[in-house]
Amino acid sequence: MTTDVYPNRTGKLALGWGIVAALAVAVSWGRGIAMDLMIAALSVVEFFGGDDVLEFEFDWIGGPLRALGTVAMAVLAWRVVRYQRVSKGACGRCGRDGTPGRDWRSLAKWAAWLTVLPAIGYAALKLYWGFGGMGGLADENLFGDVKPWSPGFADTAVMAAIGVGVALAMAYRLPRLPRWLLLTPAIIGCLMLLPVSVIGMAGNFTGANDFGPLGGLEPWVTWFVYGCFAVWAPCLTAVTLEYHYGTRGTCRACGRG
Repeated sequence: MTTDVYPNRTGKLALGWGIVAALAVAVSWGRGIAMDLMIAALSVVEFFGGDDVLEFEFDWIGGPLRALGTVAMAVLAWRVVRYQRVSKGACGRCGRDGTPGRDWRSLAKWAAWLTVLPAIGYAALKLYWGFGGMGGLADENLFGDVKPWSPGFADTAVMAAIGVGVALAMAYRLPRLPRWLLLTPAIIGCLMLLPVSVIGMAGNFTGANDFGPLGGLEPWVTWFVYGCFAVWAPCLTAVTLEYHYGTRGTCRACGRG
């Protein structure tokens, strides 16, 4: 029996996932790893000719620490997953146990299309501001020096379009691109969207988004933006997971495929 071969399995799993959850909170708290990734992307845009408009600077102390924490979280999560699989009699590498898995592709297609509306809404708002729109700004000088090519505006719309394209390509398996070429941006997108959506919506309910850089926005803006993220994040995550598990080849450890 599983309980005989793996004593205290439930306790070990609870401890392992508890530490993973604690690390996830630690790397997402405050500015968080999502903000680090966003600032890194904006810095690349600025390096290639964009204007430095938004008052965000990379945290050279906290950023690397959060990156290390994210790596530690991923490694520990993988170890816990392997233990959970093996203790149930499945392959530790792929998780297969010989029984046929369910086909989630139809749901993944719905989830992929559900990423379209929030992505379009968010991109449209950033383009509107980039071209000088004042709607949603409590402080009309907040984006006074912004141009469409400023970091965080048109480039954000482009990234949103890429995100939608990646989600649809994964769901429909088109075109025949290498797995890593789709999974890499998808995973980065999940790392950015998931913590931001959770923390942002929590800030909406607690009023924390009324302070700092977001204080110059009308209240509906944060509800709209983080509401978009709250739909986009789980849908993209679902599509990414389905694509990962649905396109795996034969496992080199157990030979199942």
